[in-house]
Amino acid sequence: METPEHERREIEEYLRSQSGPDFEVEHVEKLTSEYVLGHEYSVWDAHTNEGRWWVITNPTNLYSQDLIKSMDIALSFHVGSMTRMMGGDSRDLMNRDRRVRELMRRLDVASESLDRAKEVEDFQAVGMRLRELLLTLTFKLSELEPQPSDDRTDALKKAGDFKGLANIYADSIAGGKSSQYLRSLLKATSAKTWEYVSWLTHARNANEQDAHIAFSATQEVIETFLGALVRVQRGKLERCPVCTSYRLKLVRTEDGESWLKLCEACGSVSAVDVPLTDDHVPGGHEEREAPEGDCIEVEDFGIYLTPSRPRAGHGPSSRMQETKRTPKAKMNQTMQSTSQFGPTRLSISCLRMGGHSRRELRLRVDI
Repeated sequence: METPEHERREIEEYLRSQSGPDFEVEHVEKLTSEYVLGHEYSVWDAHTNEGRWWVITNPTNLYSQDLIKSMDIALSFHVGSMTRMMGGDSRDLMNRDRRVRELMRRLDVASESLDRAKEVEDFQAVGMRLRELLLTLTFKLSELEPQPSDDRTDALKKAGDFKGLANIYADSIAGGKSSQYLRSLLKATSAKTWEYVSWLTHARNANEQDAHIAFSATQEVIETFLGALVRVQRGKLERCPVCTSYRLKLVRTEDGESWLKLCEACGSVSAVDVPLTDDHVPGGHEEREAPEGDCIEVEDFGIYLTPSRPRAGHGPSSRMQETKRTPKAKMNQTMQSTSQFGPTRLSISCLRMGGHSRRELRLRVDI
């Protein structure tokens, strides 16, 4: 597989950042890239003076090939860990803004009510909660996207006219000809969701499926409005002047003294106008606190192989022997990634105690 030069340098820099002064990188090669649930993961084979490693993005982490002999097993473990870590990202991103925490709390309460609902009255109560949640959305939108106070807006707020208020904020958030379809989407989904939730509140034959549909529609309205706000706040995204791709990336020059802007689609390179330091570059080096707790001596992965690559001597009777032979390695690593929302760090600290191993996994996510 093709190994882009700038990606190779990044992997080498990552390896050095995780090692001591005597560490040497001998060879790195990109083996594969796979898309899982919308995220791209690349697997690299790294040869160093301290052994061979699987280096997997995104976020980047390394795994000893002495402990995990199969690339597929390493990738599966990495994807599983990252999926768990990022599973609540969308909710976490919204929770960072105190102004929308009430929305998230009310949404959680409605979800819990739906889980416990058994009878018609319970499903109607879910509809009541969702109505209040939609009204809360309009009040929060007034804080996130302030509007000049006028008699019409004040009257709509007093009357609890969700559809009227939603139309006002849709015009404000998605104004202009270029946003006409987004504006129409905000207005249409708001109106239809309000009507459906209002029907559920009084429906004498409401059932569990009706409540689930109402909950999903309400959640969609909230996410669409907040997503439209993020779109406005980010502004127009930069594109490649040659091929108009969005896949622009800041990369170091070979001497490591300066930065270039690279288009990963067409390969064009342009100089960065403003000199950059590590403080201004996503994923730049910064002082990190050491994870708490002791390290764990990991042995468990040494016995695993891919189902399609069986090897002689790895039957049930020989696995314990291999486990004993497996070189022990300490895991105390920091996984870093850079997203549109800034650097994310996951520090893992593991502790093993006792003969039969009691494991404690501490996760600290700094966003």
